[in-house]
Amino acid sequence: MRTILTKDSQAYRVLALVALSGECAEEALTLLLPQESYRQKVLRRLLEERLLSKYQKDGVKGYRLMRKGKETLLQLEWERFSFYLADGADFSMRRAGLTQRQRQHCISEILAIMERAEILMDRSKKQPIFENIPMQSGELSQDAFFHPKEVKAQADFTRKIISSKMTGVLLSQAEVWLCYNMQVAVPKWFETVENRADILIQSILRSKQLCFNGTNALLFGRGMQQAVQCLEDAKMRVTILNAPFQRFCFIPLDENGILLLKLMYDAEAYQSLLAVLAEDLQQKKEQPFIIQDGYNQNGHPTLICVDCDLKRLIQFQTQLSYLGVQGEVICFDFQKEAIEKYCGEQTKISTVNLETVRKNFLADK
Repeated sequence: MRTILTKDSQAYRVLALVALSGECAEEALTLLLPQESYRQKVLRRLLEERLLSKYQKDGVKGYRLMRKGKETLLQLEWERFSFYLADGADFSMRRAGLTQRQRQHCISEILAIMERAEILMDRSKKQPIFENIPMQSGELSQDAFFHPKEVKAQADFTRKIISSKMTGVLLSQAEVWLCYNMQVAVPKWFETVENRADILIQSILRSKQLCFNGTNALLFGRGMQQAVQCLEDAKMRVTILNAPFQRFCFIPLDENGILLLKLMYDAEAYQSLLAVLAEDLQQKKEQPFIIQDGYNQNGHPTLICVDCDLKRLIQFQTQLSYLGVQGEVICFDFQKEAIEKYCGEQTKISTVNLETVRKNFLADK
């Protein structure tokens, strides 16, 4: 029986993810469709109808579009997919080299979590931020995620940051986020390349007359244990502290990460949560601490770290160690073990239940 594809079907979402990835990781599909039996059913039907194919080489498995799948997407939504698929545009996205395939897998995981967080990715509905097309106004009309292929569309721009590990740019009216996926190990960070990417992206945004206060980084990984790896790695700590980003936040590629991303992306809900968490904290101007959000009832400096900002956390803990005093970190329940392991016994870890926050701040969105 032939599958009838509709734009709101799960099969269509899978095809779209694979199309934008070039080659899609199994982990990305798991993130997109977490229910295994249903996911396998959808994949089996797409494979049987030769819309998708499995590809395995060098011990790495992935999914690719077949010609029929490509033609189907272009027929249904030309404006959305032509940039990625038409006139051989997908040729460079289907390379067989292990390094290129691993990067495509990294991108596919980021695309999957953005899709689950309901963040706009449809190229046909976004402003031409990274295109040589004048914008009618200097304001961002709608928050959106931009694929790295979109970001590097300009030839002179691509040459300058061809080695960047960036896996996309998330723009909101409040924040600019450069996205990275560390996968399963502490990333090899090439400071000069990533700093150049940051500078060039800022220059493009300014050329479009967009106003923003600096840039931030979102570091994605497969579980909070990878945040611990970054915090315990001396070289990575220095990298995070020296990075030009104001915030350097870690988000796990799982259901907790999806909710965290939704919350951080919703500026109103996020600021409301911060205000609630800071209600019981006192302010002391005479205290020497620079990185803190207030002081608890015991007079100890306190950091609100629900966004898992590794940069602020490192700065905060360094201050505590230098002065030999106790402190407190407020984080989500799923972040506690990782943050506790890094901070040690001298720092109290208080938690906020993520599900409770979802019900109170995101339930109607």
